[in-house]
Amino acid sequence: MTTFDGFLRQLRQRRRLTLGQLALKSGVNKATLSRWESGTYSPRLPELSLVLEALSVSVSERAHCLSLLETPRALLAERNSPGAATRLSLGDFLYGLRQRVGKTQDEVAREVGVSRALYRQWKSDQARPTTSQLHAVGFALGASAEEIIALSTSDFAPQPVEKSREALLRTYTETMEWDIPQESYKLFLFSLLANIGHLVRTDKADIGDLAMIVAKFANCAELWYDDIPLRDSYHRRALTLAARSQEPLHFHLIPALEANPRAALKWQHRFPDKAGRAYLLSFVARDIAQDDPDEALRLSDTYCALVTDHPDEYPCRLRDKGSLLRECGRYAESVAFIANLEPPDAYRAGLNQLNMARGLAKMNARAEARTCLEESKRIIAPLNLQHALEAIYELEHTLS
Repeated sequence: MTTFDGFLRQLRQRRRLTLGQLALKSGVNKATLSRWESGTYSPRLPELSLVLEALSVSVSERAHCLSLLETPRALLAERNSPGAATRLSLGDFLYGLRQRVGKTQDEVAREVGVSRALYRQWKSDQARPTTSQLHAVGFALGASAEEIIALSTSDFAPQPVEKSREALLRTYTETMEWDIPQESYKLFLFSLLANIGHLVRTDKADIGDLAMIVAKFANCAELWYDDIPLRDSYHRRALTLAARSQEPLHFHLIPALEANPRAALKWQHRFPDKAGRAYLLSFVARDIAQDDPDEALRLSDTYCALVTDHPDEYPCRLRDKGSLLRECGRYAESVAFIANLEPPDAYRAGLNQLNMARGLAKMNARAEARTCLEESKRIIAPLNLQHALEAIYELEHTLS
């Protein structure tokens, strides 16, 4: 069972901070932090709030930290946190639970002893189950005792969230600012997974959206269950989904790679997109740089070679390699390598103009697109970057 002192130490180490660095960021004395992590003293809430803010903890991490203190003030603070009630409806939660166990509405209605029509009314929030029916539904859907309590007592929204990609992702993003009780948050993520999954199956959302929420679930799994195998299983699922996505590997999958960076190498060939594969190799190289610098630099050559013809990604991976040389202790080479790269401000300005031209071209605003394209060429041409110039000429040909 996780203890407060162990969890606080884990939070600090995940962010790669020493006690001294955390003391400077939070304004809480280093000796005080040391006593908290050793279990000698329990913190006062004002000081703890400063430390959690300095650690940039998530909503679920803060709630878990408060619950581990098991003091009246901490429990009261957790219960009275702003926005503690969930923003999803009861129907959304029931849908998420049902998708988790893989049962149909007919099966659940039959087990509960109600008509399918009545169950549909619960799902659409047109009616609410009685207490006994709610417990029967919880049993049929395999809900834990804590989940049944959350279902029975939470202040649910009166209407379900609109089932569009934009609305669901907006709701997901907004939750980053909520203080939701842990059990309610699990149900919230189950519901989002189910709803986004349905949109993916009907080609109304990209599978990368699903990968993002699965990755978030993996990050929370260790806190909820103290179960590393469960967390790792969600990490694998997130990577599997990302490999099938139309988008390159995104930053939200970094925790999945952090769990075991060398093992993540086996995923590189599952990404048909070269930019996504290069991003993965770049992350792994940085993570193993201190332990195995030769292997890290070999990976840097590989990920740069993957995107030599990619005008957006190639400069990013070159800068990654320059930073990697420094991480590997080859400081002089790092300085020389980065000095030979194109001026970053000029390149970024030219690339922004090129991207604007692409967007305007898609909107069929051809005159405005040509104006942005000419500005991009004016900035990038002196840099003598063949890959970027080729991208400009290709768009010129499209607009001609």
